[in-house]
Amino acid sequence: MINYDNPDEPQYAGDSLRAIDEDGNEFSLHPIDANGWSAMNVGGKTFPVMWEFFSTRVADTTTTGLGATVLYNDGHVDYVRYPGGYPASPTVAELSRRFMEQS
Repeated sequence: MINYDNPDEPQYAGDSLRAIDEDGNEFSLHPIDANGWSAMNVGGKTFPVMWEFFSTRVADTTTTGLGATVLYNDGHVDYVRYPGGYPASPTVAELSRRFMEQS
C-alpha cells in the first residue's frame, strides 16, 4: 500500500511519479491519458481501466441510468448497460453496494 502520509516530496523520473510503499518497494506511476493506457496494452487486447461508480442500489450510482461509462486502455470510452459485460456485471454491482454499506 502506498503511504499517502509520507512527508517527503514526490520524486519524478521523466514523466512518471516514483512511489514507494510501506515495505520499500518502488513503483513507477505513469500519467493517465490515452497514450499511457495504450502502453499498458496486453497482447493487443483492450480492457477497462476506469468506470463510473454504480451499484445494485440505484441511489448509490453516479449516473441516472443502470450502467457505467467505461474508459478502456486504448483510450476509447463506451457506455455499458447493466447487466452486461464487465465491469457492468452483477458481481461488480453487488460488490459496489457492499462497499457503500460499509462506508
